[in-house]
Amino acid sequence: MWHSLEIDEIYKKLETEPGGLGEKEAQKRLAAFGPNKLPEEKKVSRLKIFFG
Repeated sequence: MWHSLEIDEIYKKLETEPGGLGEKEAQKRLAAFGPNKLPEEKKVSRLKIFFG
């Protein structure tokens, strides 16, 4: 879908601008959606691998 849109349409749909989000909008989205961070992977212990 995104590949078929003009760049101005994409900015409008994502409610952003070429320079990125303003400070207020960034804070608002951070509060609404949380940080843009992937969850950390759970590490498997060597003992579990050995006995598993």
